[in-house]
Amino acid sequence: FQLRTHMLSHGFSPRRWLKVLLLAVTASTATAEGPVPVARSSRQRSDFLERFARAYFPGRTGQILVVPRQGHIITTRDPSVKYMHGSPWAYDTRIPFLIYGPAFVRSGTYPGPVTHEDMAPTLAALLDVPMPGTSTGRPLRAIFKPGTGRPRLIVLAVLDGMRTDYFDRHASVLPTLTRLRRQGAWFSNAEVTHLASITSVGHATIATGAPP
Repeated sequence: FQLRTHMLSHGFSPRRWLKVLLLAVTASTATAEGPVPVARSSRQRSDFLERFARAYFPGRTGQILVVPRQGHIITTRDPSVKYMHGSPWAYDTRIPFLIYGPAFVRSGTYPGPVTHEDMAPTLAALLDVPMPGTSTGRPLRAIFKPGTGRPRLIVLAVLDGMRTDYFDRHASVLPTLTRLRRQGAWFSNAEVTHLASITSVGHATIATGAPP
């Protein structure tokens, strides 16, 4: 019922939502540090369902959506794929969000909530170009330095599967990223708003400022 409600609210017909099955594995698991509790609150389930519905694309999205246990990683026997991301847990949905440009951007840590949908509108605002009406992100103008004009060039780098906590855990071997974080605008509460949090839908959203 919850999945149907969310999908109907996003414009999907009953015939379409009936084709989607959400398979949620919500049992607790354990790590070397001990058991990892898995929240089962109705609020969290509702959030998961809403994020799945936001990324649902009729005819492309799979009919079974799997939520692995927290701490578990889905992979394949392909030796070139040693890990996977895309779960709804915080280590996959919280993302590093950094904008660097000393001449145009105020450095500092910004704790307010942002999403990856905000990246394209922010870069567009720096360049003073409009975003299409389908964009739902917002420009983060609080980081702009006044009276600086427009940058001549912007480079957008996406580090696929890069967890936010890696910036702290592996700072000693990431000197350039550590410096950019210290001298740039770092958003400490950034996350994706759809599931699954995988490469294709993430890049589409980052590039357009719109839900996948």
